[in-house]
Amino acid sequence: DQISSDRYDTPTQEYPGVVSNLRTPFEECRTILPKEWWGECYIGIGHNAFLFEEFVPDGYRQGTSICTNIAKQSDMTACISSVLYRIGIHYGTPDFLSGRFAEALAVCSRASGNSDVAQSDLSPCFVGIGRGIGTYILSTVLTSRSVVREAPVSQKEPHELFKLCLSAPPELRGACYDGMVSKEEFVTAYRAFAWQDREIDEALARKGREAQL
Repeated sequence: DQISSDRYDTPTQEYPGVVSNLRTPFEECRTILPKEWWGECYIGIGHNAFLFEEFVPDGYRQGTSICTNIAKQSDMTACISSVLYRIGIHYGTPDFLSGRFAEALAVCSRASGNSDVAQSDLSPCFVGIGRGIGTYILSTVLTSRSVVREAPVSQKEPHELFKLCLSAPPELRGACYDGMVSKEEFVTAYRAFAWQDREIDEALARKGREAQL
């Protein structure tokens, strides 16, 4: 990009796959991965789409358009889900931690509704919110500092923060808790401190059953 050229004297033409043709990385995936794994490439580009769009005002709402422009129908959901997951972590989590639950839902809904492909399932966004809450609990309890932007260090006990996911719409609460236990460091701390929470225990049981499939 222009920053690379101006600051580091790196010609942009050295990166044609990034600058001019977003399909190029997937062509490489098709040469080194079996077909059933091609979707993993689109999960990765979904994460990157979120990062790229952060540099544009309100650009995160447009991130799903990258997926619809480069992905085939069969892989589009994986790409869009990754964008929504990151939006949940970075934008939905601060709202939840501040008690702005309706605003968090609106963030996920706006991002999902921007897609050209119907993506009524907001669960990836709430998985991200749950993971963000888990990260926040670890950072405040274990290090006394917040790693979630716009979220102050909480004076609440961990078991109070666990209940935040109950403020999600009923059909999305499980996704929120699944996101919380997806962070292995959180699970380790949960067990080491002998914390107890019914919803988290249920999420851990779901995680264990999925690992056996």
